Amino acid sequence: MAGLEQLSAKDPRNADYKIRIGNIYYDMRQYDKAVAYYQQSLDLQPQNPNVETDLAACFHYLGQYDKSLEILNKVLGYRPGFPEAMFNKGIVLISGKKDVKGGISVWEDLLRLNPDYPRRAELQQNIDQLKSSLK
Repeated sequence: MAGLEQLSAKDPRNADYKIRIGNIYYDMRQYDKAVAYYQQSLDLQPQNPNVETDLAACFHYLGQYDKSLEILNKVLGYRPGFPEAMFNKGIVLISGKKDVKGGISVWEDLLRLNPDYPRRAELQQNIDQLKSSLK
């Protein structure tokens, strides 16, 4: 980490260093620090759907569900059907906003728009379980 921070200080316009530092903080569950680095990287390279999806996840873990959804909706505005953003939006709706029907709907759209989604069977099983819990 110290090496990356030194590299980032020497080359402050390098968004990749900031993303890597943000990822380390994310993995360490220090979401507030990850947010700062992700936002710095986005200032340098806007509209990076992977970084913005990770940023939204940080806000979810920090309990800022509306901010998380705002970011995910922005990503889906310029990258419709982006699987990671759709998956995370379902999580935020279900676990954060307690909108199970809305989350199911997003996940069903994810599977419809991404027929080769790698975790398709697992996600379909989650959808089925959620639907049966609503009855």
